[in-house]
Amino acid sequence: MDIIEGLIEHQINFVNIVHELLPEIITSTKSENPSLGVNDFSETNYKLPATCFALLYTLDHPKNILKGQEWVKDDAITLIEMFLDQLKKNEQGEWELTEINSEWLPYTVIRVTTILKDFISDDLKERAKAYVEIYADHGMHEPMFFTAFNHESWRCMYLYLAGETYGREDWKEASLFLMHQLLKCKTKENFWEESTHHGPSMKYNQLMLMPMAWLSKMSNDPLIEEAAKNLSEFMSTWTFPDGTTVGAFDGRQSTSLMMFSPVIPGLELHPQGATLNQRGIDLWNDHGHLSNKKYLGNSNWYAFFSSFNIADSLIYFSKYGLENIENSSLPIDEPQVKLINHSTEFNGMLIRDNDWVLATSSQNTDIPRAAHSVFRLERQSRLELWHKEYGVIIGGGHNVGGLSTPLANVVHTVNEDIECEFGYVEPSRARGGRKAKSLYICRAVSSEFKDGASELTQIFGNGTFHWVNKAIDDNHFEFSVEWELLNIQKLYLQLPLVLWRDQSLSINKKNIDGRDPGLTDKIESIKILNNDQKPIITVSIPEYGETRIRTGIRQLQSYGPLFEKEYFEPPYFINLISTQFINPEKNGKIKWEIKV
Repeated sequence: MDIIEGLIEHQINFVNIVHELLPEIITSTKSENPSLGVNDFSETNYKLPATCFALLYTLDHPKNILKGQEWVKDDAITLIEMFLDQLKKNEQGEWELTEINSEWLPYTVIRVTTILKDFISDDLKERAKAYVEIYADHGMHEPMFFTAFNHESWRCMYLYLAGETYGREDWKEASLFLMHQLLKCKTKENFWEESTHHGPSMKYNQLMLMPMAWLSKMSNDPLIEEAAKNLSEFMSTWTFPDGTTVGAFDGRQSTSLMMFSPVIPGLELHPQGATLNQRGIDLWNDHGHLSNKKYLGNSNWYAFFSSFNIADSLIYFSKYGLENIENSSLPIDEPQVKLINHSTEFNGMLIRDNDWVLATSSQNTDIPRAAHSVFRLERQSRLELWHKEYGVIIGGGHNVGGLSTPLANVVHTVNEDIECEFGYVEPSRARGGRKAKSLYICRAVSSEFKDGASELTQIFGNGTFHWVNKAIDDNHFEFSVEWELLNIQKLYLQLPLVLWRDQSLSINKKNIDGRDPGLTDKIESIKILNNDQKPIITVSIPEYGETRIRTGIRQLQSYGPLFEKEYFEPPYFINLISTQFINPEKNGKIKWEIKV
């Protein structure tokens, strides 16, 4: 798939949807009692598509059928005016903002008013400049303390772009100084942590990289360029071969088809990254994410936020081109490669055995115990299995802390204080929520590759669980776990089964809807069927214990409640295979087999 054409196709489909939704966006924003959450259109995220409207109005490309259409320009201005409505004049006649929000807002205002500079009024230009000046003053003086590093990266970006746009060298100097401070905060693996020792976010790496790529191009700063190149290498090393992110490694996001956009500015700075960009656009094309309007994002929130990133990618690659970019294979393309990293900042393995790739996460962190935040996912699902033909089969990433279905591989109880049953854990607030978390968050964890298998050891106060996982052949993979326990009443050993949108689930030879939340009866057989209702994946359950499936678990689709009406469909749901033991023996061992 051609990268530029693919981005244009997505953006054309998306702006047509936003155009239809614009009256609702306006109404929500001007409501006297907006929720200001992420489950209605009053939130600022839903104005970010202004950039893609402005770009499509002006972009000269054979595939851009919206160039010069007045409604496209008018919608861009309408969306930007919703940002500028926050400007008020005080008693001294000076402009003030009713609130300071994310760094993406001033960036969007600069982009749109620059792209449409020949088509907007002087009054709008004046108010846009005042808006940006207030944000720039804030960005010059705000301590680098209150938010994640990716937001700081975008602060540097809007400061530099504002400086270029309005002739303020002091803004540009501050931008580069702050970025150089950020460069000193990276890990030795060349990524930026979302929280200390919480590990990487494979998806949020994009939001760190994009501003670095822009700054390296605009300023010709060699330190920024080198850091961006190194981050690109990290991102294109620790990925599944088709560009799917490794959710088991991600401390903020679920497993994702590529990232917030199918291609990312800055990835091309490293030959591996350039290859990952191409695989990303091919992956989105293969899954219908460029052409099918229901699949342009996995929820309203993500579709709108992705549009911001996709538009920026389109601006970047239209400006700097795709010619003379060196490509190379990815490390994970090697049929027997073993990628292993054991450090406090990033602890895990990505092991390929011909058609199989297994990710094993031994990242441990107390961050979710100490901070109850949707922006810091618990490390729950530590095993993620990908197949060359079928993509991710086991995994999907972690669930938000405090929900009743943690996607943990081990859940256990030592008393009856917290209700627990086949993947369900009572979301108790006892002892600050930690009592419920103690059922599935281990105190220590380690991984190693030994004797042809990926091994994972999880240590709880009342038990040790040792996983040995390996490919038997190209069509057969085995997970096994053995344990040593003391005084455990209930034990659940679990694998999250990923059900993609073109697949269906057969349990005990009966088709069920794996997208509806529920709990099956005891199961004897599990098959995943393709569109033609032919079995493509079989899961053999353990010989011992009682196995059921908790169905219809959603990937992370928003940082708050979903809309009453979601216009977009997620690419997969998770069905949690859970094997129960009541008063288990001190020592035991079971296994699951995956056959394709």
